[in-house]
Amino acid sequence: MRMNMNTVQTAVIQLLQIYMGMDDCVDTFPKQVDWAEVYELAVKHNIGGILYTAIRKLPEQECVPKDIQKDLQVHFYASVSRSKEQDMRMVQVMECLNQKKIFHVLMKGWVLKRYYPIPELRTMGDIDFLIWEEDRQRTHEALLQLGFLCTSDTGFVWCYEKGNTILEVHSRIVSQKVGRGADTEQYYLDAVSHTEKARGEYTLCFIKEYHLVYLFVHAAKHFQYAGYGLRGQLDFALFIEKYGNELDWDYIWQELEKLGLSAFARATLTLCKEWFGTKIDFLPMQMEAENYEKMKEIIFAGGVYGYCGRNMEASQVRDQLEGAEKSDLKTLKWKAMIKMIFPDRQYMRMYLKNVEKHPSLLPAAWVIRWYQAIFKRGSRNTQRMKQFLSVDEGVREEYTLLKELDLLQ
Repeated sequence: MRMNMNTVQTAVIQLLQIYMGMDDCVDTFPKQVDWAEVYELAVKHNIGGILYTAIRKLPEQECVPKDIQKDLQVHFYASVSRSKEQDMRMVQVMECLNQKKIFHVLMKGWVLKRYYPIPELRTMGDIDFLIWEEDRQRTHEALLQLGFLCTSDTGFVWCYEKGNTILEVHSRIVSQKVGRGADTEQYYLDAVSHTEKARGEYTLCFIKEYHLVYLFVHAAKHFQYAGYGLRGQLDFALFIEKYGNELDWDYIWQELEKLGLSAFARATLTLCKEWFGTKIDFLPMQMEAENYEKMKEIIFAGGVYGYCGRNMEASQVRDQLEGAEKSDLKTLKWKAMIKMIFPDRQYMRMYLKNVEKHPSLLPAAWVIRWYQAIFKRGSRNTQRMKQFLSVDEGVREEYTLLKELDLLQ
């Protein structure tokens, strides 16, 4: 059995509660805290600015080291500065796309930050928005005119940069299967149809219930691959706090059931209740205690999207356990490696788009990928092989958790 959260983790959760306005937590704040570890978690989860504002509400006798306060203050001002730049650039993008009559749907971080007590502290690595595929070229030209540099123009997500602002422009918001239910990619092909006006004639946002379901899909996608962090958990808590009883939970649960994500959603909301006192009635997730603690461990350990200190090939090996739970680890690694060398055509669309409709092109797509792997990403692939070899039996614990959450394919 795993131990419950340690003092540092408890302190971080209580600081997030204080940020949310749960000021009674100040009186129960742990007396002995390793503030260096608190700072390490703050950096890993990109919540340094948030923790800085919460620490300022603690009584003076808490004696937070001055150097820690100063370091967190740097994160606070950096978050505010970057947020203001992102806001300025994104307003320009929206105005430009409205002028050119290009529909675009705001989602995820850009929308969620408005629900935070201090919006500028909800950090975003990039700004995501959705367009129609037929508007791809016009959107591309508009962003170039605004001075953005296109850094990736393949697949369903094109990326752009200007200063400290990164845009991810989607023509599909999901391009893979998530969970055991309906085909998630097909489910979201008509995503633009589930919108309402947000700003101007052509700037849209998702209807709130549809957006919340999508946030569960997005979190599940990351969790089944590597994990997601405290910021994601805070997103759910503040989204629900924002709308309260306005949300149509019958619709939300109906869609989550359809997608096969109700178990994951219930586990996520159980955590929201435990950590942030989220007020919502739902059928609690009756998880095995070890799996519930493992879920917490993954959320704390990996940072925003689970990538920190993570063996990214572990999920590839873990997925081979489905239907082969008694296989030895060496066999699982070989299966995962073969799949890595010969991916399916859904994955290969980013290398050769027509492979989706013409399976016979798959060998050609593999050749393109192998060429790029050898001559453009040689050292990176060497590292991947090392990670494959270092995967340990811990993948069986993750498999058990994901099986209980219905996140296995």
